[in-house]
Amino acid sequence: MIPDAFLTPLWLIEHDRTSYSLTAIDLIDTRARYLGLESVVIGDEYLFYRDAYLQSREFEINDGVVEDDFDDFE
Repeated sequence: MIPDAFLTPLWLIEHDRTSYSLTAIDLIDTRARYLGLESVVIGDEYLFYRDAYLQSREFEINDGVVEDDFDDFE
């Protein structure tokens, strides 16, 4: 996320090779954290990731207030 980039000290490093190396390590670490989620994906991976992104985006836009799409069982 863009705001997260300003909260990390990586952008303060002026030495290019060090900055690029640490950024690459951060990206690899982020990817490694999400590897366990691949077992959750059932069916079309593209649709799963697209829907997850859209839900996350809606959550962020609405400041965490989401509409309940399910009716209460009575």
